[in-house]
Amino acid sequence: MSEALAHLFDDCAAAPGALGCGVRLGNRTCLVRSHDRNCTDEALEKSLHHLADAAGLVAGHGLAARRLAWTFASGKALVTTRADGALFVLLTRADADAGEFFDRMTSKFLAAA
Repeated sequence: MSEALAHLFDDCAAAPGALGCGVRLGNRTCLVRSHDRNCTDEALEKSLHHLADAAGLVAGHGLAARRLAWTFASGKALVTTRADGALFVLLTRADADAGEFFDRMTSKFLAAA
C-alpha cells in the first residue's frame, strides 16, 4: 500500500460513523481497513467488488458520477472513482452524516494517483 493510501485509511477512522474503507485498484486488487469490530476485512473486500460492479453499470449508462452514495438498513456506502479505474469506498453507519468528510477524503484519493 502506498504511503498516501495508508494516510487516507488512517484519516477515515475519524469519519462520522466509520465502519471501514477501502480502495479497489484498476487491476481488481482490493485494499481495505475496518474501523469497527463488526465490519470484517473480508466483508469489506466483498462489498468493494460489488460496489465497483454497480458503479461500472451506472457509468456504462452514461451516468458517471464523481460521488455515489447508497443507503442500506445498517449503513451507507460512499463511492468515488478515478480515471484509472480505481474506486474508493467509505462505509459508515446509516445515521451518520459523512458527506463533507468523504469529499475531503475524495480529494486525497484523487491526488494519490
